Amino acid sequence: MSAAEEVRVCEECDLPKPVADYYARSKRVCKGCISAKNKRLYQERYRERYQENRGALIDSAKQWRSQQPPEYVAWIDMKQRCENQRNADYANYGGRGIAVCPEWRENFQRFLADMGPRPGPKYTLERRDINDPYCPSNCRWATNNDQQNNKRTNVICYLCGPDGPTYTAAELGRSMGMNPQFLRSLDLNWHRDGKPIPPLPYGVKQR
Repeated sequence: MSAAEEVRVCEECDLPKPVADYYARSKRVCKGCISAKNKRLYQERYRERYQENRGALIDSAKQWRSQQPPEYVAWIDMKQRCENQRNADYANYGGRGIAVCPEWRENFQRFLADMGPRPGPKYTLERRDINDPYCPSNCRWATNNDQQNNKRTNVICYLCGPDGPTYTAAELGRSMGMNPQFLRSLDLNWHRDGKPIPPLPYGVKQR
């Protein structure tokens, strides 16, 4: 066999390839291009099937969640936030180093024994210290208002100094019957992440 016959130019990638790089049934396109093309076709078909069945998959997931005890769903969601990098909330949990304690990670019954039944449908799992892990001493069932008052982005008011009780603008507004935005414009010793910040002019939104 001559040297010219041992090398062919692939019609797909336009590169000279040895005859051994071609399938017997395909003498014009090399094996690498065929594999890449097949992979692209597979991915395209997979995406098409996913889009066709996406609604059914979502409905199935919702149905599954509705059939599980709420405590079990909370346990699953907790682990997903901390361990699944594709979870929408991972950046704010696992991405910040928030983890699930070993006692809870693989043992739902232990989690349930420590937390007890969820008090009601408006309660969700909350960490008392938002920078510490999910563990018995740091978790409780809390309402949405409780959770909103325990966000790391909250601006906190130290009315009686750093050793006294603290309030968010929303909490203070509810207790005093006043507009939280107006209170935020007053010099009430506001802090964020432990650092003092100035009052916010009334009508200007907090960033």
